[in-house]
Amino acid sequence: MSRINVTYSHVAISRDTCALGSSSPTSCPVGTWRPIALGKKKEDCGLCAAGKYCDVVGLSNLDDKDCSAKYYCPEGSDSAQAKDCPVGYHCPAASGSPVKCDDGFYQDQTKQDTCKPCLKGFFCDQSKAGENDPSLPIEKFKCPQGYYCPEGTKYSKENPCPAGTYGHEKGSVSPHRYYLLPF
Repeated sequence: MSRINVTYSHVAISRDTCALGSSSPTSCPVGTWRPIALGKKKEDCGLCAAGKYCDVVGLSNLDDKDCSAKYYCPEGSDSAQAKDCPVGYHCPAASGSPVKCDDGFYQDQTKQDTCKPCLKGFFCDQSKAGENDPSLPIEKFKCPQGYYCPEGTKYSKENPCPAGTYGHEKGSVSPHRYYLLPF
């Protein structure tokens, strides 16, 4: 009985692509990856997933490639710190885009992975904040007259003065700073 030996050379492995008729593989470039074998051209490489980064040529696995906390990595990122998290948002690890702070919270700094509770005397209503005007503890978001705003207040009229009292100034933080109405 005779044996036939077959030798395969230049077989594309999972991170490489081989053009039809090519004798050598082409690796997927930085910012892309190839999760399965036998790609035929660079176009068979996929953009790195949002929240991940692809920092080496020929990447075949995105495990341990999460974007760093305080940053976000859009699709096709090649760095764990692709983009700084902007003011008004937070970016936990593996963020594909910045996450807007919830009502009752704010963030006045870039590159943060959490939001801060709204300050006493202010409200942080994200529906009132614009795209480039995050809800920050500034005059525009000061608690209105007739209401008080303890830490973490979400809406301007969340905490009205107790019945029979009034608040004569903006930015009150407690119901104990109100005056009885004269009868």
